[in-house]
Amino acid sequence: MEHSISEVARLAGVSARTLRHYDDLGLLPPERVSANGYRWYERPQLLRLQRILLLRELRIPLSRVAQILDGERLASDEEFFAGLAEGKARLRQDLVDRYGGARGPLRRGRAGHGRLGTG
Repeated sequence: MEHSISEVARLAGVSARTLRHYDDLGLLPPERVSANGYRWYERPQLLRLQRILLLRELRIPLSRVAQILDGERLASDEEFFAGLAEGKARLRQDLVDRYGGARGPLRRGRAGHGRLGTG
């Protein structure tokens, strides 16, 4: 199913300008560009965008994001998100080991971000 640049921007919580910038960098080319110049994205691009946004949340520079994504073997969605969940669990345990358990409403973390199925 194709999604327009404005749909993807809204779903991902980024601007269409950001998506065009990612395209200009070669980081996230659309599936196709129509005759009128509109960019169209499909599932593989949405998954790649989700990975880009996750790495950006970790404050990884775009140049490094490109190296990471282009250098990685193509992991299945399940492998990628299982690895992400494992990393999150390790980080959580490390924080508990260092600082003890959290108290109060922050214990469960932040609510959803509105990012392509991450929240």
